Amino acid sequence: MSARVGAAVTAALLLAARGALCAQQTDARADSLLREGAIGRAESLYYAAVRVRPRDPEARWALGQYLISRGAVRVGATLVEEAVRFGLDPAVGAATLAPAYLQIGEYHALAALPGPTLSGAELARARWLVEHPSRIVAPDSIIAVDYRPSAGDGAIGTIPVRVNGRTVDATITARVHGLVVSDTTALATRLRRFSSSAVTARGAPVVADSLDIGRLSISNAPATIAAGIDAPALLGIDTFMQYAPTFEPRVHRVLLHPTGIPAAVPTGVTVLQTLRIENDLLVARGGGWASLASPVLAGLFRDRRWTVDAKRGRILIEP
Repeated sequence: MSARVGAAVTAALLLAARGALCAQQTDARADSLLREGAIGRAESLYYAAVRVRPRDPEARWALGQYLISRGAVRVGATLVEEAVRFGLDPAVGAATLAPAYLQIGEYHALAALPGPTLSGAELARARWLVEHPSRIVAPDSIIAVDYRPSAGDGAIGTIPVRVNGRTVDATITARVHGLVVSDTTALATRLRRFSSSAVTARGAPVVADSLDIGRLSISNAPATIAAGIDAPALLGIDTFMQYAPTFEPRVHRVLLHPTGIPAAVPTGVTVLQTLRIENDLLVARGGGWASLASPVLAGLFRDRRWTVDAKRGRILIEP
């Protein structure tokens, strides 16, 4: 190798190293800004990283994961899929994609994830749902459902739901995903199971033949049987989020919008940005984040009409 070629190779390696270091610094800065609640600036950096490094799997995964947490689940999942094709560790991609696929009903993609992302029972359920997909029937453009606001820790309220034709009071919370049924209730024996083993720390994945929330009906609804919960059933707020729910605590009512688009809201609303993490829905407050169930936010929701605009990653609180 000539001295000139050697110098060129050295220069190229140094340039690549500097580029990798810059990429790492950009990603770290975006993550830091997001932790501080500076969503706009963090989002700009996530997008900029992908524009500058379009085939960088880490940059694409970071943007995809961010978009999923902000409510753009399908778009975010596509970016994570691309990141895997560009070299992201398949196990890392699968861990991000599994809950996203379950949320949007992409059961075929869920069943195809590499092991051991899913337990044996979770995989069996995913395969069953490929053949028996969930169906949603919403006869009205706005569906009103009674609910009782709650001051309890971690609870938004209590709502009656019908599971396989049986009515049960479910506690609405941001701390779980979907419908979670206590293993001590008779209802648990009426759900479709996919393993004879005991309920694990992750719960037992099951399917309800029907889940009715007011006049909204979901057939073949994924659910979980769990031990140690202090209610007959829990209902994750993510169950409502695709319907842009408007909570009206003064009249004990929640309005569901099957189109996913909230009704027109008056001027002067307070806009709170949200971030969905594994076991909570966070709200940007005071240079950081607070849980939706945090006492610091309780006063904002107690007597005011508020809407979860999940597609835009925000909560709208009316005057």
